[in-house]
Amino acid sequence: MELFLTALIWGFSGFIHGMSGFGGAILAVTVLSLFMPLTFLVPLTIITSLGINLTVIYSYWRDCDYKILGTMLLASLPGLILGTYALKVIPNAYLQFIMGACLLIFILWQYLHKQNKNGADHLWIRLFASFIAGFSFTSTSLGGPPLAVYVLYANWSPQKVLGTTSAFFLLLGLISVPTLAMGNLFSPTLIEYAIVSTLSTVVGIQLSFKLMKKGGEKLFVKSLLIIILISALLCLYSSTKVILGF
Repeated sequence: MELFLTALIWGFSGFIHGMSGFGGAILAVTVLSLFMPLTFLVPLTIITSLGINLTVIYSYWRDCDYKILGTMLLASLPGLILGTYALKVIPNAYLQFIMGACLLIFILWQYLHKQNKNGADHLWIRLFASFIAGFSFTSTSLGGPPLAVYVLYANWSPQKVLGTTSAFFLLLGLISVPTLAMGNLFSPTLIEYAIVSTLSTVVGIQLSFKLMKKGGEKLFVKSLLIIILISALLCLYSSTKVILGF
């Protein structure tokens, strides 16, 4: 039953991701973290995200900015290492609290920031966002929000967002898999869940691409923000109960 539920959640998450370019892992991780330990969920998400990003990059590889991608990858590597260490030594409740707080900050940013119409792309902001994305990717598997803030500030086109960030997280996942394996975070059960989750996610993404052609993108971007807000509150509530011993 848990495997079937996991597949449904990842299928819907893939649908959301295909609509907005972000949010697939956010939705899945926050819901699944309510009944899965992060030491199992983070490797599962990283493997499943390979399928998400392969599917998206197949359609948007021409829109990837490879020069920017190179600097993002270099800046993310120290974050990947620190994130893997944090996953092993920091209790799940604290990581879950950090995850919820980051999602809440992301929502506030979305509503409070002023669009940068000039599209200034400052290198130091890109490097910092990529470092935080790398750390978040391997500690909570949520590397999307830091980069979402960055691409909003830089005023990227939707196509550039889909192409460049998908390539970034695809390569980040490929780098992270051996790192997590060396940390003894893989198991046969994890691989089984990852296969089912990946297939479900790819189906969800393909369905979203069809709906996008019918003009449903704006509605689902708004729905995504609501889902992220609910997810953030759930993470904060669940983690606070554990931390305070309620």
